[in-house]
Amino acid sequence: MHSFKIHQLWFVVPALLVTAASAIAADQPAPVQPPSTFDELKDAVLNGKPLLDIRYRFEDVSQGGFAHDAQANTVRTRAGYETGVFDNFKVRFQVQNVMPVGSETYNDGVNNLSAYPSIADPRETAELYEGYLSWSGLPQSTLTFGRQAMAVDNSRWIGIADWRQLGQTVDALTAKNDSIPGLDLSYSYIFNVNRTNGPKTSTGVYNMHSHAIHAAYSLLPDVKLIGYSYLFDISNAPTLSTQNYGGRVEIKHALDDNFKAIFNAEYARQLDYANNPASYGVNYYLIEPGIGIGPVTAKFGYEVLSGNGTQALQTPIASLHDFNGWADKFTTTPANGLRNDYVYADYVSKPYNEWLGPTTIKGYWYNYTADAVSMHYGNEYDLLIWQNFLTHYNIGFGFFDYKADQFLTDTRKISVMFQVKF
Repeated sequence: MHSFKIHQLWFVVPALLVTAASAIAADQPAPVQPPSTFDELKDAVLNGKPLLDIRYRFEDVSQGGFAHDAQANTVRTRAGYETGVFDNFKVRFQVQNVMPVGSETYNDGVNNLSAYPSIADPRETAELYEGYLSWSGLPQSTLTFGRQAMAVDNSRWIGIADWRQLGQTVDALTAKNDSIPGLDLSYSYIFNVNRTNGPKTSTGVYNMHSHAIHAAYSLLPDVKLIGYSYLFDISNAPTLSTQNYGGRVEIKHALDDNFKAIFNAEYARQLDYANNPASYGVNYYLIEPGIGIGPVTAKFGYEVLSGNGTQALQTPIASLHDFNGWADKFTTTPANGLRNDYVYADYVSKPYNEWLGPTTIKGYWYNYTADAVSMHYGNEYDLLIWQNFLTHYNIGFGFFDYKADQFLTDTRKISVMFQVKF
């Protein structure tokens, strides 16, 4: 019988250690490998959001002074994609296309059909609607560079003008910050405005070197205070180059579950700026009290875009259709200015069931007068109805009727729309 020698442990001990380690490893889960940069990038791209918006509209315009009524059948298609976030970066892009359906019986500004009233939906137009890169690497801040659909506040000064088939966008660098509780700050350097009448027209693109500074502070849950400075330097439309300084207050206070009080007020001062050949100063005023009762909201407004007989306050990159009547008679303010008394009401129902969504009914009555002289421009009555169904589908009907008195001509517009949006 052989005796066990100490020096033989050199073989036994390592063998035992290897066996023990193997047993421990068999009971442990495999280590989790962190995702690679490529995998994170792939997830950001593949887990994004497809964008699709298709809108058909029939628009009929009857206007005094024209031998024929205008009729436009157009389809607008927007399609694109928004990625997820990768290393604080995100990309969003959409292309848009407007095509006529059927014969061409309206003046779009470039087709020379001057015997027909104007409908500002350019036919056979395709372009980039949105295309931007955003970065959120700083705390509670975002930087966005590229083509953006930009709507500020109620879109009175900067808006997307989405009523028209070819929406308005800006090419800009935008910085936003909300690090101070209740305070939203933004700054945009705008170098192009891509307008609703399309790039084929002489004013379809405003070339700019402009600054938009905006601050909104939620003083209380019901009160918002807004201050802004818009410096518009438009090189190819110098008479529209202006500096604008103003403030706005928005109050919406619920008195009980079914009743709320509303009050909006705004003042701004507009002066010539940059390459504007004129020298002037004009004012903007708005007072808008209102009430909400259940699904119904009513507002009573008084708005003034002052004028001096030569120059008047202009808002060239606003959502112009949203203001001073849906018949679009005052998208440019007359030299004598514009005073506008109006009554607005809307009704928004709750969804009826799983497939039939809310009904929206909106109506306006306007009374238009000059600011610098005693002149009654006319009155207007507007009605818009939207019905949503299956969440993504809408049908709409619009009737807009301007009755001229001492300015412009009678104009009646009828619109029928169908929209699919995802």
